[in-house]
Amino acid sequence: MIEYVGIGDVKIAHNPEKLAIIGLGSCVCVAMYDESAGIGGVSHVMLPEPHGESVIEHAERACKYATVAVPVLMKKMIVKGAKKEHLKAKIAGGASIFRELDSLEIGDRNVAKVKEMLRKLDIGIVAEDTGGNLGRTVIFDTKSFKLHIKTKSYTKVI
Repeated sequence: MIEYVGIGDVKIAHNPEKLAIIGLGSCVCVAMYDESAGIGGVSHVMLPEPHGESVIEHAERACKYATVAVPVLMKKMIVKGAKKEHLKAKIAGGASIFRELDSLEIGDRNVAKVKEMLRKLDIGIVAEDTGGNLGRTVIFDTKSFKLHIKTKSYTKVI
Protein backbone atom coordinates (compact mmCIF):
# COMPACT_ATOMS: atom_id res chain seq x y z
CA MET A 1 0.00 0.00 0.00
CA ILE A 2 1.22 3.53 -0.80
CA GLU A 3 0.36 6.40 1.52
CA TYR A 4 0.91 9.92 0.20
CA VAL A 5 2.60 12.54 2.36
CA GLY A 6 1.45 16.11 1.72
CA ILE A 7 3.26 19.37 2.46
CA GLY A 8 3.71 19.75 6.19
CA ASP A 9 2.70 16.14 6.90
CA VAL A 10 4.58 13.66 9.06
CA LYS A 11 3.69 9.97 8.56
CA ILE A 12 4.97 6.92 10.41
CA ALA A 13 4.65 3.33 9.20
CA HIS A 14 5.22 0.32 11.45
CA ASN A 15 3.93 -2.25 9.01
CA PRO A 16 5.74 -2.59 5.70
CA GLU A 17 4.28 0.21 3.67
CA LYS A 18 5.38 2.80 1.13
CA LEU A 19 5.29 6.51 1.89
CA ALA A 20 5.36 8.77 -1.18
CA ILE A 21 5.79 12.43 -2.03
CA ILE A 22 4.85 13.42 -5.57
CA GLY A 23 6.35 16.50 -7.24
CA LEU A 24 8.96 17.41 -4.63
CA GLY A 25 10.59 20.69 -5.73
CA SER A 26 12.31 23.01 -3.26
CA CYS A 27 10.71 21.03 -0.42
CA VAL A 28 12.72 18.31 1.33
CA CYS A 29 11.72 14.74 2.14
CA VAL A 30 13.18 13.51 5.42
CA ALA A 31 12.96 9.71 5.59
CA MET A 32 13.85 8.46 9.06
CA TYR A 33 14.02 4.86 10.20
CA ASP A 34 15.02 2.33 12.85
CA GLU A 35 15.80 -0.93 11.07
CA SER A 36 15.85 -3.02 14.25
CA ALA A 37 12.36 -1.83 15.27
CA GLY A 38 11.02 -2.03 11.71
CA ILE A 39 9.70 1.53 11.83
CA GLY A 40 10.02 4.23 9.19
CA GLY A 41 8.61 7.69 8.71
CA VAL A 42 8.62 10.64 6.36
CA SER A 43 8.22 14.37 6.77
CA HIS A 44 7.54 16.78 3.89
CA VAL A 45 9.35 20.02 4.73
CA MET A 46 8.37 23.18 2.84
CA LEU A 47 10.38 25.92 4.58
CA PRO A 48 13.40 26.11 6.90
CA GLU A 49 11.73 27.94 9.80
CA PRO A 50 8.90 30.36 10.55
CA HIS A 51 9.57 34.05 9.95
CA GLY A 52 7.27 36.57 11.54
CA GLU A 53 4.52 34.11 12.31
CA SER A 54 3.84 32.12 15.41
CA VAL A 55 4.10 28.35 15.09
CA ILE A 56 1.44 28.09 17.80
CA GLU A 57 -0.98 30.21 15.74
CA HIS A 58 -0.41 27.90 12.78
CA ALA A 59 -0.09 24.65 14.72
CA GLU A 60 -1.99 22.58 12.16
CA ARG A 61 0.62 23.52 9.55
CA ALA A 62 3.67 23.80 11.81
CA CYS A 63 5.34 20.68 10.39
CA LYS A 64 5.92 22.48 7.10
CA TYR A 65 8.99 23.96 8.85
CA ALA A 66 12.21 21.94 9.22
CA THR A 67 12.67 23.29 12.76
CA VAL A 68 9.38 21.64 13.75
CA ALA A 69 9.04 18.68 11.36
CA VAL A 70 12.35 16.95 12.09
CA PRO A 71 11.92 16.81 15.90
CA VAL A 72 8.23 15.84 15.52
CA LEU A 73 9.19 13.00 13.16
CA MET A 74 11.78 11.76 15.67
CA LYS A 75 9.32 11.95 18.59
CA LYS A 76 6.58 10.12 16.67
CA MET A 77 9.06 7.40 15.71
CA ILE A 78 10.07 6.94 19.37
CA VAL A 79 6.42 6.80 20.50
CA LYS A 80 5.90 3.96 17.97
CA GLY A 81 8.85 2.01 19.41
CA ALA A 82 11.98 3.28 17.66
CA LYS A 83 15.14 3.80 19.71
CA LYS A 84 16.72 7.24 19.28
CA GLU A 85 20.22 5.78 19.12
CA HIS A 86 19.17 3.56 16.17
CA LEU A 87 17.61 6.32 14.05
CA LYS A 88 19.08 7.07 10.63
CA ALA A 89 17.94 9.49 7.94
CA LYS A 90 17.90 9.83 4.17
CA ILE A 91 17.00 13.14 2.55
CA ALA A 92 15.93 14.21 -0.94
CA GLY A 93 14.75 17.41 -2.59
CA GLY A 94 15.78 21.01 -2.16
CA ALA A 95 15.84 21.79 -5.88
CA SER A 96 15.88 25.27 -7.42
CA ILE A 97 12.79 24.96 -9.60
CA PHE A 98 11.65 28.56 -10.07
CA ARG A 99 14.25 30.79 -11.73
CA GLU A 100 12.60 34.00 -10.56
CA LEU A 101 12.83 32.79 -6.95
CA ASP A 102 16.37 31.38 -7.17
CA SER A 103 17.71 34.42 -5.33
CA LEU A 104 15.78 33.22 -2.26
CA GLU A 105 17.63 29.88 -2.40
CA ILE A 106 14.67 28.17 -0.72
CA GLY A 107 15.79 24.67 -1.72
CA ASP A 108 19.34 25.19 -0.45
CA ARG A 109 18.07 26.76 2.77
CA ASN A 110 15.65 23.87 3.33
CA VAL A 111 18.42 21.30 2.91
CA ALA A 112 20.77 23.24 5.22
CA LYS A 113 18.14 23.57 7.96
CA VAL A 114 17.13 19.88 7.73
CA LYS A 115 20.80 18.89 8.06
CA GLU A 116 21.24 21.26 11.00
CA MET A 117 18.20 19.82 12.79
CA LEU A 118 19.33 16.22 12.22
CA ARG A 119 22.80 17.11 13.50
CA LYS A 120 21.31 18.75 16.64
CA LEU A 121 19.27 15.60 17.27
CA ASP A 122 22.35 13.40 16.65
CA ILE A 123 20.69 11.52 13.78
CA GLY A 124 23.07 10.57 11.00
CA ILE A 125 22.30 11.12 7.33
CA VAL A 126 23.25 7.92 5.53
CA ALA A 127 22.27 9.04 2.01
CA GLU A 128 20.97 12.07 0.16
CA ASP A 129 19.90 13.29 -3.26
CA THR A 130 19.53 17.06 -2.96
CA GLY A 131 19.83 20.26 -4.98
CA GLY A 132 19.83 20.59 -8.73
CA ASN A 133 16.92 21.97 -10.71
CA LEU A 134 14.70 18.93 -11.19
CA GLY A 135 11.56 18.03 -9.32
CA ARG A 136 11.50 14.60 -7.72
CA THR A 137 8.98 11.95 -6.84
CA VAL A 138 10.13 9.91 -3.86
CA ILE A 139 8.86 6.65 -2.41
CA PHE A 140 10.19 5.40 0.92
CA ASP A 141 9.81 1.64 1.34
CA THR A 142 9.47 0.88 5.05
CA LYS A 143 10.24 -2.80 4.46
CA SER A 144 13.67 -2.29 2.86
CA PHE A 145 14.23 1.29 4.15
CA LYS A 146 15.24 2.30 0.62
CA LEU A 147 14.30 5.69 -0.80
CA HIS A 148 13.33 5.47 -4.48
CA ILE A 149 13.84 8.75 -6.35
CA LYS A 150 12.59 9.58 -9.83
CA THR A 151 13.15 12.74 -11.87
CA LYS A 152 12.57 13.37 -15.57
CA SER A 153 16.31 12.69 -16.12
CA TYR A 154 17.16 9.84 -13.76
CA THR A 155 15.94 7.20 -11.35
CA LYS A 156 17.97 6.09 -8.35
CA VAL A 157 17.63 4.22 -5.07
CA ILE A 158 19.42 5.36 -1.94
